[in-house]
Amino acid sequence: MKHLYKKPYFYFWLTAVTIFVFTLLFYKPDDILDINIHDTYYIITYRHFGIFFSFLFILIGFIYFLLKKVELFKFLTNFHLYISIGSFIFSIIGQVYFKTFSNNSNFPLFDDLSNYITFFSIILLLFVLAQFIFLFNLIISITKFIIHRRHFKLN
Repeated sequence: MKHLYKKPYFYFWLTAVTIFVFTLLFYKPDDILDINIHDTYYIITYRHFGIFFSFLFILIGFIYFLLKKVELFKFLTNFHLYISIGSFIFSIIGQVYFKTFSNNSNFPLFDDLSNYITFFSIILLLFVLAQFIFLFNLIISITKFIIHRRHFKLN
């Protein structure tokens, strides 16, 4: 864990494979996620959700892999890594919790789903925040790298 920031791509790729395998093994094609925002329902199958996030984690890992020579900020890299992978872990824990302790009726009421939707909205917002921190880290680090290279070329 001491040098976690030096190879974050490995952890993102490992998480992507885990998400992909977990999605294929534990979700049926007809398992859906219903998100109700005001009068609109967004319906996404868990398999599509899992495949999307596994490709997203592969892409993030690939970006980290391409930027091995650029010195990224350790704190921001670790923050991005922990929040991104942690959001995946907490979403799995949340799914198990809500499936175990939810009211299993044929017609779930809005009140039954409000805690579920609130929990996953917070997880998703944390994940999106981590991606903005990732972009911020990339922009600052690449700018610093370019300025540093120009400075040494002039001397």
